[in-house]
Amino acid sequence: MRRLFVCEGPEDLAALRELFILLYEATTVKSTGVPLLAAGEARRQQLRVQHRQIDLIASQTGKSGLGDMAAQLLETAPRGDWATDPEAIEWICIVYDPDEPDENAYCTELLAAIERRAQSWRIGLVSIGEWTAERGPGELVRVRAVPWRAPGAVADRSADKQSLDRLLCSVAARAFPEDARIVERWLMELNELGKHPGWKAALHLWCALVEQKASESNAAARFLRQNSICRPHVRGIVEEVSLLHDLTLLLGAPP
Repeated sequence: MRRLFVCEGPEDLAALRELFILLYEATTVKSTGVPLLAAGEARRQQLRVQHRQIDLIASQTGKSGLGDMAAQLLETAPRGDWATDPEAIEWICIVYDPDEPDENAYCTELLAAIERRAQSWRIGLVSIGEWTAERGPGELVRVRAVPWRAPGAVADRSADKQSLDRLLCSVAARAFPEDARIVERWLMELNELGKHPGWKAALHLWCALVEQKASESNAAARFLRQNSICRPHVRGIVEEVSLLHDLTLLLGAPP
């Protein structure tokens, strides 16, 4: 049975792929979909974690389209005996940046979109951010929303929002504490000038300091797995913020 991870864009897809390869020894099976001209990343990739098939799918409409995408995956799922169908879906995980002050508000939006578009399924609430979807006999899918998380003590002064960019900055700051002071000072000076840079600006500075060939499209690969100084810190950081627990649960893999 398949486990599907839908995310906001190709940068998020790349980050999930790198985490799965690093933490769970995932192997890449194939890439499908139309590649982006700038990043060269496919919008859908298939991995194998032990005996499980994992599909990573990037939205073409960003965060606003994640609920509709999850509903479409449900509506187009094959009918039949799911107990013996390798194409049957077991989990749909929605990975997102929680920009709203209240994360529950976005989960409410996701639920409304899924209920509106996946009309052949009965949606049940397990808890905030987790649902069940049932259609015919034996056709049961679990749906879960997982925000990107990073430690609270990160050496910069950007808004304390959880995002993929913030996670990458956390890894870089742990690996390069001296450079973290430079990032913090630079952002503080910009704030004093009324510029108020965000996490994406901080990530660009980190790229300039320690990964000069990195860009937004490949920063996840650089900071999560390819940089030999950053790589040893990744597992500890995702374990601190329960992201490791969530991913392990959804993958059905040993931590």
